[in-house]
Amino acid sequence: LLQDGTVLDVDSYVTAPLSCGNNTERYTVSSGAWVTAGNTIAQEADCTGKKAYELGPLVVHPSGTAYIFGGTTTGTAAVGVYSGGTWSAGTSLPSLSGTPYTMADAHAAVLPSGNILIAASPSNWTAANSYPSPTHFWEYTGSSFTQVSDASSDDAGLSSYEINFLVLPTGQVLEMETSSNTLEIYTPTGAANSSWQPVITSVPGTLGL
Repeated sequence: LLQDGTVLDVDSYVTAPLSCGNNTERYTVSSGAWVTAGNTIAQEADCTGKKAYELGPLVVHPSGTAYIFGGTTTGTAAVGVYSGGTWSAGTSLPSLSGTPYTMADAHAAVLPSGNILIAASPSNWTAANSYPSPTHFWEYTGSSFTQVSDASSDDAGLSSYEINFLVLPTGQVLEMETSSNTLEIYTPTGAANSSWQPVITSVPGTLGL
């Protein structure tokens, strides 16, 4: 959900396995219609290569900028940036020890500081259903990735699609694993920018309970 009240969608092409592209759309509630939002600069969905037809998370930063994280499973996965009605190329997802990482069906959480917590796993899959481990975690600033500590030893045997995030009212992130009963808390640093706070522009003359 963008700050103008429209819904941004990035196609995964899962329902049309014979096609592949970079298409995005926006849904306007008032008209009940979808309109084009242009094309991402790089391919974000895994609709070529191993054809897992996965996509990474799409999140909105408090500034209004949206980020789509690539779910491609061959080579380096891209990050797309949507701002002011246009797409631009963001920083590619990181690599570890020469292995590129991807966010196929993975999760992300926007932190109070504006950084985005992500979970990612190795790319270069051997098959469409590989989903390799391990999972590692980074904070993304919008221009760079900083690796943070792993949640637990369990993540060494998990792919990132098995990790779920929930931002708590405290600003911490609850991390849940779909294949176990393990729950952990991530406590970020930093604070929100005061310019992101909502502004009250008018108040009704009469308020009721």
